[in-house]
Amino acid sequence: MNKLKKLAVLITFLYLLNVLLPFCIFAQGWVTLYEEKEQTPVAKGVIYEKRTIFTSQGFKKIHILTVDLTSPYIDIVSLYNKENLSERKPLSDLVKSNNAVAGINGDFFSMTNPSSAIGVQINEGNILSSPSNRTDMSAFALTFDKMPLIINFSFEGKLILKDGTVFPIASVNKIGDPAGKVMLYNTFFGKETYKLPPEKGDALFLIIKDGIIENLFFGKSSSIDEGRLVITAGQDLAVQIYPKVSQGDPINIQLRFTPDISNIKTAIGGGAVLVDNGKIPENFSHNINGVHPRTAIGFTRDKTKLFMVTVDGRQEESDGVTQEELANIMLNLGAHFALNLDGGGSSTLVGRPLGEDNIKVLNNPSEKKERPIINGIGIVNKAPLGKIAGLIIKSPSLTVAKNSRLVLEVKAYDEYLNPIAVDQNRVQWSISKGAGKFDKNTFFAQKEGETVITAKYGTVTKSIKIKILEPVKIIKTGSEYYGIDKNGVLSYIHPEDINKFDIPVEEAPDFKGLDFSSPGRKDADNKKIPDADFAVLGGLAENKLTEAEYKEVLTKTLDIIKKLKADYIITLDDTGNLEELNQIIPKNYLSSLKGFGKGYQSFPEKDNFFIFLRAEKGGINATDYNQWISFLKDLNSAVKYKKVFVFLNTPLEKFNDRLEADLFKKLLAQLAQKNVKVHVIIKDEKFYVFKENSVKFIGIPSIGNPAPAVVLFDIDSNFTNYSVVPVIKDIENKTLYVKKGISSEIILEGISYYQSKLPINYPYNYDLALSFNKKYTFDREHLIINAQEKGNLTLKVTAAFLQKTFTIPVVDFSISLNGKDLFSPDAIPYLNKKGSAMVPIRLISENLGAKVEWDSKKKEVSIFKENKTITLKVANKYAEMVGGRVYVPLRYVAENLGAKVTWDDKTRTAVINY
Repeated sequence: MNKLKKLAVLITFLYLLNVLLPFCIFAQGWVTLYEEKEQTPVAKGVIYEKRTIFTSQGFKKIHILTVDLTSPYIDIVSLYNKENLSERKPLSDLVKSNNAVAGINGDFFSMTNPSSAIGVQINEGNILSSPSNRTDMSAFALTFDKMPLIINFSFEGKLILKDGTVFPIASVNKIGDPAGKVMLYNTFFGKETYKLPPEKGDALFLIIKDGIIENLFFGKSSSIDEGRLVITAGQDLAVQIYPKVSQGDPINIQLRFTPDISNIKTAIGGGAVLVDNGKIPENFSHNINGVHPRTAIGFTRDKTKLFMVTVDGRQEESDGVTQEELANIMLNLGAHFALNLDGGGSSTLVGRPLGEDNIKVLNNPSEKKERPIINGIGIVNKAPLGKIAGLIIKSPSLTVAKNSRLVLEVKAYDEYLNPIAVDQNRVQWSISKGAGKFDKNTFFAQKEGETVITAKYGTVTKSIKIKILEPVKIIKTGSEYYGIDKNGVLSYIHPEDINKFDIPVEEAPDFKGLDFSSPGRKDADNKKIPDADFAVLGGLAENKLTEAEYKEVLTKTLDIIKKLKADYIITLDDTGNLEELNQIIPKNYLSSLKGFGKGYQSFPEKDNFFIFLRAEKGGINATDYNQWISFLKDLNSAVKYKKVFVFLNTPLEKFNDRLEADLFKKLLAQLAQKNVKVHVIIKDEKFYVFKENSVKFIGIPSIGNPAPAVVLFDIDSNFTNYSVVPVIKDIENKTLYVKKGISSEIILEGISYYQSKLPINYPYNYDLALSFNKKYTFDREHLIINAQEKGNLTLKVTAAFLQKTFTIPVVDFSISLNGKDLFSPDAIPYLNKKGSAMVPIRLISENLGAKVEWDSKKKEVSIFKENKTITLKVANKYAEMVGGRVYVPLRYVAENLGAKVTWDDKTRTAVINY
């Protein structure tokens, strides 16, 4: 239920920009269609930005830390595990332990533990790790005067013994087998050198203090004590070194970097250069092919602004980017120089939200959690604590249900954007328009509408707008409750308030608006209309009908449209081939037919605007991404219309990309918030209507569907009324009888040309006339009748201009035999003057397995079952003749035939179990 939580979260001091880009083409044909930006400051001179980009290849999520290198309060540091350089840690831990406020992951590394970076690492001028000497992998560096650089470092180390013998030093603080090489460790690596596995031979270890050999020995590892260096050599070199060294010997260690690192304060290894002097290289020196999560760092031409970037990947919300696309992202951000860093599951960006003390992960790592990494690049805020400058109101939601509460909290920050502790008891709260009341920091919503909540702390104030909504439905997801109002808008309900609502709670994993598809909740706009502005057909495509049957149903449909005087017909099908349509649609209708052409279509009609979108290939984007470009342009200008109708030839549930469907609904909801009435009309398999965030969605089945219907719209007034007319060839009555004094539902069904059954009830439009010359009540909306006397009801039903009349008897009682209704319209049971339940003799006897014989001369009836005979004479107390049929006491006959009879007075039912 992440979507619901996102709706309920307020991020103050954050602004959202919706960016419509006409065309932005990235490498390999990626076209940006739509972009959203969220920005919030992290520190003075540091901005965090999240960009959600909808492209022709799907969604991309980019996270950016923009750093002002001219700020005197900001420093860039190399992040590492200060207790053990070789032990990998999550980035958030590295940021905290290095007193940083934000950071990104850094160099490529060995996935082992202990581990080491592939490339160089320098912090405060100290060598933490030597370069790999690979020419295809470069590094990011920062000088002591905060000048950013991208450099390809090379490294040369020398171990010079007392006698002048020189051995090359291969690396500083790297893990691995020292066979054939000399390796150097300092205290940054940890308390112990890399430990050789048992199957490897012992290595030689030289412990160096102040340029003197303090100790030497053979073993698998060595401790690294404070102020010491450790040299290790594999057995092949150890046999050369060991005879030449002794405890107390002087030893010379020379480490040379090219270029010189004397002015390098910070450095982190990386991969290929992505942008070099404002241009993307034709070929990358080091390329990790494919679409993946990515991390990069870059800076502007004047070297005053730094960009630290991650791109989410390997997830539904963002599949990732190629290295070429990452280079384009950096270039478009303004980077004149940029470097690729470790990506995949390592790509992480963390920061301290404004007003908060704790570091949080701001991107979405592909492994759903932080991967332990070897190092990173951090941002340190050196600003002093200042005076309080601003407040942030933290609320579980910006919409709350009437009669529920919001528990609020205030966060504060100073002039340098440092967090300031807040005594919540000293916060003064106020509310506009008398919309509710406060008890300390808890707001109780009492009046529907929009209101402003204001917090005051000292001399600083902050206000937020809150909407209070009246729920008509309540849903639960996990332990959280939400109300849905009449427009399908979600509102927060505090768990302690759930008993204040006289509304049943429904379990719902997702928010799907407010459903108006069933009689339980009807759409007031669905009503009989005298004439129509336009008619909508779900589709004209033939399905399982024969050509003759199809022409019959089409003719029936067109007759309905003609009788309701629709100006034109909209079909949710392809109208590009008029020749085919000409075969089945009369010519006088073709001129007024509108539908889906080969591409995007839109047109105005007075105060209304119509849009046609194709999505048959699994989405609008998948069908033709150019539709989105036109759609977004039209949405920008649609605010000048009173109503917008969007026609879609594929259900949103069939979109391959759920996020595309969500964006589609979100943009239309934003339009609806500007007082534009928005309707989305969708070709689907059945009729439905629901409202979500003030947008009405109507599903319409095609006439080639087992439940065909035509929907007629009247849009001339300020309201949009519509009528759903079923396309049927017959009407059947399923109500065999009504019991006297018992409320009963009348069930009517329309029979389609597929022989499928449609309810003659909401949402379909119909007329019903009931006549009964005795006392009764009738709930026309729900088709519930309660007749107080026996007799015959007459129902006249009109649907789709088809009229049928039915007679329904009102009976004294009903009979249930082993759970099944026992009824014959030709022989209706009754209660005689003595109150006995009388039933037709054949109805009861034969259903209990007996045979019946009638002796007309003796006026006598005999019932035979096995070796038992029951003989009853008409006109005595056991049998009566009514309408030429013999009726007998139900209990007397049934019990004599071995059945058990009980009476349910509540439902007026004789219950027989046999």
